[in-house]
Amino acid sequence: MSLIAVAVLTAGCESQSNAQNPGRAAQRAMAARAAAQQENSDQSQANLMRAQQDVVNRDGNASRNLSGY
Repeated sequence: MSLIAVAVLTAGCESQSNAQNPGRAAQRAMAARAAAQQENSDQSQANLMRAQQDVVNRDGNASRNLSGY
């Protein structure tokens, strides 16, 4: 029974805290979005670097390719 009372009190405090500071949930959501965007940006940067390396590996040294002319 006391465990239920503690749970109710905790839930009550949490909802009261959110009522006093409704921006807290929005701040957490914004932080989560910012973290996801940073992760996407990091992944995009890695993809770009791999693509550039693939071009270099495929084309090789440009002066070596022109030496036959």
